[in-house]
Amino acid sequence: MKEQFDFSKKEDQEQFSKLPEKPKKILLENFHEEASEMNKERDGLLSEVAEKKSKINEIEGKSEADKKTEETSFDKYISEDEVIQEMRKGLNEGVDKTFILSGISGMDSEEAWKIREDILAEGLDAATVCTLGELDSERAWKLREEYIQKGKNLDYLAAGLAGLDSERAWKMREHIYKNGGDGSMFALGLKGLDSERAWQMRDELFEKGFYIDLGRGLAGLDSERAWKMRRDLLDKKVDRHKLNTSEFVGMGLAGLDSEKSWEMRDELMKSREGRLGVAYSLAGLDSERAWKIREKILSMKEQDHNNVELYVAIGLAGLDSERAWEIRDEVYKESKNENWALGVLNGDSFTIFARNMIRKNKSNLVKDLS
Repeated sequence: MKEQFDFSKKEDQEQFSKLPEKPKKILLENFHEEASEMNKERDGLLSEVAEKKSKINEIEGKSEADKKTEETSFDKYISEDEVIQEMRKGLNEGVDKTFILSGISGMDSEEAWKIREDILAEGLDAATVCTLGELDSERAWKLREEYIQKGKNLDYLAAGLAGLDSERAWKMREHIYKNGGDGSMFALGLKGLDSERAWQMRDELFEKGFYIDLGRGLAGLDSERAWKMRRDLLDKKVDRHKLNTSEFVGMGLAGLDSEKSWEMRDELMKSREGRLGVAYSLAGLDSERAWKIREKILSMKEQDHNNVELYVAIGLAGLDSERAWEIRDEVYKESKNENWALGVLNGDSFTIFARNMIRKNKSNLVKDLS
């Protein structure tokens, strides 16, 4: 007698219907027992998911009401249309075009490309390709390929490959590297990449002393390998130019909201350089935890100096909350510099990338727990 029946199949249904009553009864009892066990297992998994949700809220110091508020405000970033409008206004008013290019990083819309084309018409091709990170459209690749044919200042192009791990991107990186590309731009252009190829290049650049650029280029990476390199970079203390590594390791925490990232932020808050990096790393984070750190950094600006408000403002990366706008207004008033004020409206190419990582990770978390 067949012991397993798949009742979704017509032939199994027919075979089962022909069985004598006693075997049929035994099989049905077994089936109900299995179904009962499966229901228990499902209930256990649902309970585990609820526990994880509760734990996440507890770690983040959020009540259910707080979490609902956060979910409804999750998309309250400055819209792309608003950014484009402000950048176009700045372009017409003569604002530094490098800030404008940085402010539209990652945008692939027709309006963003119109701004790029206007700037390209003025000969700023190097600055333009430098901010093409994350863009995998044919339009972006066409611009990269046109630029590489010129054969000069190829380092900028290496930075503009950030977030791209395709064979096409690696062939271009290898071409630039063979033609004397600078390691600092390569390190920056590896942000968001956790592949073996990316790590081989990082290890090589580490041996050559490109510490600060490697630190920033770890943005968005939460793997064990990334944490080991952050610790190695902090142990080095300074790079080949005598710059403090803690500031740049702090910047490279951008795009992370894990408990481990918060522990390192707390550690880095003990030094002035570390605080600057932490301020920058809060891009995309609108939680109470992030705001407490911002407020602490701002409260120490008299002793820290060095444009602390600017770092905090860049780390707001497109947040559209009242608190974010208060800081932007303060930066504008104190700097009296329209270029900087516009530059921090949407963040820069790194903090925009980080904000996108935060949004992507939160979206995936909601899907995984639902």
